[in-house]
Amino acid sequence: MYDVFLATPLLPSGALYREVKFSGNEQLNKDMIGHVVDAYSHHVLVDSTSEILISDIQGIIAPDHSVILFDPQAHMYVPFTAATIFSVSISDHYYTENCHKHCHDPKIGL
Repeated sequence: MYDVFLATPLLPSGALYREVKFSGNEQLNKDMIGHVVDAYSHHVLVDSTSEILISDIQGIIAPDHSVILFDPQAHMYVPFTAATIFSVSISDHYYTENCHKHCHDPKIGL
């Protein structure tokens, strides 16, 4: 039926692993890992010249503080649609108001 499909490997779990929703309608990250995930989303937006917005980012934080991200949504710019005007203005406002020091880290390159 389909030539290509995505499969998710079994993700680690257990008492030492913590599942976190990093972005959402009213999500503001307050710790360093959350700020780095925000910077990643911001980097995708800037690097794609505002054509791709990654949202609904979730992940698992391991005991060693490594992070596995899963189940994001990618929104792409399509010219001359009401949804595009809305999503681009929201993303510009979000990153103007909520940018963290990690967004301007020289190692990230924003």
